[in-house]
Formats: sequence, C-alpha cells, structure tokens
Amino acid sequence: MIIEVKEQELKKQKRALDKLHESYEEEMITKQVFLERKAVRSRQIQKLEEELKDLRKVVVDEGNYPTVEQIVKRIGQFRKLWSEAVSSEEKKRALKKLVERIVYNREGHQVELTVCYR
Repeated sequence: MIIEVKEQELKKQKRALDKLHESYEEEMITKQVFLERKAVRSRQIQKLEEELKDLRKVVVDEGNYPTVEQIVKRIGQFRKLWSEAVSSEEKKRALKKLVERIVYNREGHQVELTVCYR
C-alpha cells in the first residue's frame, strides 16, 4: 500500500516536471525560475525513487520469511523427530529441520541470540 502511494507521488512529481518544461518552453516562466523549480522537483523525484527502492527491498526480504503456519508445521516435525531420537546426532538433525542457524553477538557480559528459522 505504501509503495502504491509512493509510486503515485512519483508520477505526480514527474508530471509536474514535464509541465515545468512546457511552461519554460512557452516562456511563461523565466530560466532562473525554471532552474530553481527543476532542481527542487529533481531532488523530490530522486528521494522518492530511493524510498521506493528501499521499500521494494523490504518487501522482497519479508517474502523470504516463513509463514506462521510453516513454522508451526516445522515445530511439529521437530517435536516428533526429537521425541523419537535416541542419539545426540539424531537430535541435532531434528533441530536442523527447524533452525537454519543461530547467531551469537557478544558484547562484554551480554549475549544477544538470534535464531534464523528455515
């Protein structure tokens, strides 16, 4: 939804820049006014394009996350494998079905733990 709003704003800014060119060509505004307004519009267009790029990246990144249903299913598989496991190696394999990696970030006496699910 935010992307759509930003895209509409970008189209609006580009149309305004086109109209600005027309006004200058028809000598409705001076060259100085044209250059000042063009600079403002160009900065706004560039800012919107960067925001859209960042928003699209976030959407792609979020698309790579598993859904709640997928996580629940994997937890069920893990529990079944874990309860049936006899050796520690079987338990490790069961855990790897659920967790892709665990990242430890140590700063002094504090440890931050991030679990990345499959």
